[in-house]
Amino acid sequence: MHLVNDRYRCGPFPLAIQNRWAYRVALAGGAVALVVVALHLANRATLDLRLFDLAAGRSVAGWASALGFALAGLTALAAGLGDRSLRAWPAAAAIMLAFSADDVAMLNERLADLGDRGLALLVIEPLVVLAVLAVFVLVARTVRGIPRALVLGAILALAVAQAASSAGFLLEHAPLALGVLVVLEEGAELLVAALLLGAAVAPLLARANTMLLRQRRLGQSTQGRACLMTRPPSASTLNSTSMANVGSSTAS
Repeated sequence: MHLVNDRYRCGPFPLAIQNRWAYRVALAGGAVALVVVALHLANRATLDLRLFDLAAGRSVAGWASALGFALAGLTALAAGLGDRSLRAWPAAAAIMLAFSADDVAMLNERLADLGDRGLALLVIEPLVVLAVLAVFVLVARTVRGIPRALVLGAILALAVAQAASSAGFLLEHAPLALGVLVVLEEGAELLVAALLLGAAVAPLLARANTMLLRQRRLGQSTQGRACLMTRPPSASTLNSTSMANVGSSTAS
């Protein structure tokens, strides 16, 4: 399969730059996830405000997760749209944008409340996550190095989040265990968004590199044609012109 990071090792965004920015963006997103979790823990120990509660809707955690998934989805869409070798990226982008919408509207929780919560959390949700993981595996096959490691990390984090969600339903009457599982689930979801955003930066930079290199080559070829058209005459051409002028003067 075509590997996007092997396309160009030159240009303004070579492989090293792609990997470096993927790592930096993922690291920044991970730092945000740690800050949100720390705010939740400090809030539970002091003020216990809903604004900083990981499990509450319309909270700092929900907004951070929604923003992270939205950025990751838009970046993945920009990187893979129109590129046949990156067909898995638009599918992943649609999933991430759906995650973002779910964090804003809390669709998952509302659907679970309408029907059998146990069926939704223990059967339907795990099956959906398995389908999502299959798409992310296809995404991981289009990159390598640091971006692939980030996608694989996101796969692991999403599996942990789903396991914590299912376990939380089974242990909802154990407050201490439930509190630990909430931190694990929501923190893992924040980490998924951060890792996927970092991974999507690499193919986006590769695509930008492609466009810039094409423009540079087009400019060089155009300049080369202009140079050929305006090239000074050679010595043989000058000699031929001089002899012709001498002959015409003699004849006159």
